[in-house]
Amino acid sequence: MHSEAKRLQSPVPIASAALQQFVSGQSLGYGFKDDSQVVKVYETITGASVSNSKGSKPKEGDNVGDFWVFEDGTTEEILEVAKEPRHHLVLCNAYTRVLRVQFMPNDTTLAHRHAEDSLYFFLVPRGEF
Repeated sequence: MHSEAKRLQSPVPIASAALQQFVSGQSLGYGFKDDSQVVKVYETITGASVSNSKGSKPKEGDNVGDFWVFEDGTTEEILEVAKEPRHHLVLCNAYTRVLRVQFMPNDTTLAHRHAEDSLYFFLVPRGEF
């Protein structure tokens, strides 16, 4: 919107102010989240919590910080994969991130998301697969 207004030489002061909040959101790491995350910019600046206020319903979705709602009505926050307790960070640098994951029989993980492209190797003891 901002670039189109510039092309048309039309003032858009509210859109300009909103653009600054989105730029601030990107600098805080919210660039790949939906536009509703701009509220976190205000939370960071003021220290007041708006998104987690009492009485607010958890956001159901598939992104880190959203919630999965199960058939029985329980909810579980979606974690970034390295924050899931069964995923243990072994190596992390500019080129790779290696996680070691171990499950006991009939075990499951907490809700989590692999936000980065991932390659999986499954090593299973002989006779277990």
